[in-house]
Amino acid sequence: MAISDTKLRTIYGKPYSGPQEVADADGLSVRISPKGVIQFQYRYRWHG
Repeated sequence: MAISDTKLRTIYGKPYSGPQEVADADGLSVRISPKGVIQFQYRYRWHG
C-alpha cells in the first residue's frame, strides 16, 4: 500500500486498528500507533 497525504490525514489523531507499519518504496515507511500517532521511518544499510 502506498503512503499518501490523504490516507495519513484520515488516520491522524483517530483510533486506528489496521497494520502498524505501512511501507513505501526505498526504505520509507510509516508507523501508526493505536491512538493514531504517525511516525515516519527510513531504513537503510551503512556499508552493507
